[in-house]
Amino acid sequence: MKEALETAVDAAGGRHPDIVLAGHVHNYQRLTKSLDDETVAPYLVVGAGGYHNLHHIMKVDGEKMVAPVVFQDKGGDQVTLERYCDDHFGFCRLEIADDKIVGRYYAVPRPQEPYSKGNQLIDYFEFDWRNRHYLPNTLK
Repeated sequence: MKEALETAVDAAGGRHPDIVLAGHVHNYQRLTKSLDDETVAPYLVVGAGGYHNLHHIMKVDGEKMVAPVVFQDKGGDQVTLERYCDDHFGFCRLEIADDKIVGRYYAVPRPQEPYSKGNQLIDYFEFDWRNRHYLPNTLK
């Protein structure tokens, strides 16, 4: 997927998408890629909508990662795993406005959990898509 995106960015004269959405992996991940002009691009993997076999995030030294985690991808680009959820089904809600994109990811109760538990807000972000940076998180 990275190669396909980079080919498209090159073909578009270096213009990068404001946000990248994917869903094949069966979990939730919000990654941030640092771009050459010191701005960032959010990458959302939203694939935990109901497939019975959720995919787990890689472990480090046998332990689950605690986000945020900064790493270099295979091409040497800096990427940050901001948040993830790999043990519950869920859904993402995006609100797109003239000045920002607001994202919320909710985990839903597992079949063996009571539905009275309700949905749980796992991730919240506001992204200034014109200036390509995250806005301070003011959700209390």
